[in-house]
Amino acid sequence: MTWITISILSAFFSAARYLYVKKFCASTPAESLVFSTRVLGAVFLLPGFLAGTRTISDIPRFCGVLAVTVVLTMAATLINIRMVQRHAITRSVPYMSFIPIFMVPWTWLLYGQVPSPAAFAGILLTCGGAYALNLRPGGNPWQPLRALASDRVSLLMLVSSMLIGCTTAFDLTAIRVSSGATYAFVWTAVSALSIGAAMPFLHPARIVMRSVVSTHTIVQAALWAVCFYCQMAAVQTVITVPSGVTYVKTLTMVYIVFTVAAGGALFRETGRRRSVAAAAVMVAGAMIVALYR
Repeated sequence: MTWITISILSAFFSAARYLYVKKFCASTPAESLVFSTRVLGAVFLLPGFLAGTRTISDIPRFCGVLAVTVVLTMAATLINIRMVQRHAITRSVPYMSFIPIFMVPWTWLLYGQVPSPAAFAGILLTCGGAYALNLRPGGNPWQPLRALASDRVSLLMLVSSMLIGCTTAFDLTAIRVSSGATYAFVWTAVSALSIGAAMPFLHPARIVMRSVVSTHTIVQAALWAVCFYCQMAAVQTVITVPSGVTYVKTLTMVYIVFTVAAGGALFRETGRRRSVAAAAVMVAGAMIVALYR
């Protein structure tokens, strides 16, 4: 199975998870939902960890990456989940497509890697498709950018994409000194412990336990675990390809197409024709990345 197939598979499960959360977990406190996802996710990822290579060749570097990515991703995820729970998917999720753009300076600083010109054009095209998703009929073409100054949802989702752009670039360092399966499990377990330490100060124990054992929480956690495992496996596959981690993340952004298309119909959100056109642009950008990396 190629990295392209694995990345698209990750995108599919990511979209399914967002839709499931929106449909069935909208009333679950975001902190409880994230905690449950990490705890259950660690359980789901444990078999892959035990079956694969479990050695870590550079523990200080590995732990350094964990310290950075666990904290920043936690903040980004809480923002992300809250916005998806409370607002239209077609309004919130598209801004996440800017993640690959925010990865470019980090991969350059950390690894001295930049995308090829053709691949960079594909990344920009993918972002352009998501930008078009935020345009309104008869509106100013600069409206999505102006919305950042006045629309809390747009601004917070952009902040979330900036944080994830940073942490996703750092993932490559940890996978280089371990493996995709090892990093996926250890990162998830450490994340569960980190947010678990804060849970007594956030919600009563009964609310937290109710979310952990909820059928809907378990299902969305399983979807997240498959998505995360596939993404880490894809990064490991392209570990020797310059800017490979950015290309993987760009292809996983196709989940926005799945999410917006299905979400618009499922939740009867407006602008479905515009969403289809913008999604086609995003797919074209992802195809360029896959073909001309």
